[in-house]
Order: sequence, then structure tokens, then C-alpha cells
Amino acid sequence: MNRLNEEDSILFYKLFFLIIDYVNYKKDVDPSLIFRPDQTADVNKIIKVADVLWENPVMIDRFLRTEGKDLTSREKKILKSWKKRIRGSFILERHLKNGSIFLSEDNKVYEVKGIVSTWDEMFSYRKPPIWLEGTLIPFEDCIISDGLVFERPIYFRGGAKQMMKNNYMNAKKNGEIITAL
Repeated sequence: MNRLNEEDSILFYKLFFLIIDYVNYKKDVDPSLIFRPDQTADVNKIIKVADVLWENPVMIDRFLRTEGKDLTSREKKILKSWKKRIRGSFILERHLKNGSIFLSEDNKVYEVKGIVSTWDEMFSYRKPPIWLEGTLIPFEDCIISDGLVFERPIYFRGGAKQMMKNNYMNAKKNGEIITAL
């Protein structure tokens, strides 16, 4: 499957908003950001808090020590794994049956699953390659994003597309596609 199942996507958002709420409170990023089930939070405010979290992954350990007592061992393990995040620019090169291929700035090739929607569904209006900015995080045995990925309005021509395709094909041939962090 090229996205998380419904149970896992719900779990991701539960954990993500718990840690975002904690970081926001502890670092006083935006006191007006309050999570309520009956309203949608401002994504720009969430981005500011997520930036603080990813710059200070030690906040995950602090959260688990002070607030994580009621979490299951699975939930704690997932949160701890997020310290292995990868931030930066990526090229979404193609969509596959089990995820979409992201090329990093250091020429690594990642297979990334969607959370609720597939990457193909999210970018159905545009064919790859697509330049994205974001954070990749582990979710058990796969890679997802933190849900805060943004497209750069840049279009690639033949030579660049071929270079990206070659990067993917070489990684595939050599068994170097990264499917877990």
C-alpha cells in the first residue's frame, strides 16, 4: 500500500498533535494555537511549531519523560523514531505501488508513503518530477512526511528529468532505495 492504513493515519495525527502541542507550550511558539476536535488549526502556526520541534528533537525525549506515561510502548517507539527525521528539499520523481520516490539533495533515494492520501492523489494536478520542501520521518517500517510538505513552482526539462530517472534506476538496480529510517 502506498499510504498508511486508516488506523495508522489516525495514530500518526494523534501523536503528531500531542508533540506539537507540547512543543508549542514549552517553547511558547504561538499561544494562540490551540487544538480542538471541532476546529481546524492554522497550518502556518503548526509549521512554526514543527520547525522548532525538528530543530530540537530532544523535545521528544522530554515529552516522553513528562507527558508520555499514558502512551503505549508502540506509541512511544514511534515518537522516539521521529528523532531520525530528514529535512530539506526533495524531488518527487515518480509514483510506485508501495509509495512515491523522493530524491534527496545528497542523491539518496527514498520510498515515501502518504499518510491519508497517496502522493499521487495529493499531486494529481501535476506530473512528477516535483520539487518539494519538507521533513521525512519514520513510521514503524516505512517512511512518511510530517504532513507539512510544500511544492516549489519549478518545472524540469528533459535533461534534468533524465538525470533524476537515472538516479532512481541506479538506486533500484543496486538495491539502494531507502524504505525505512
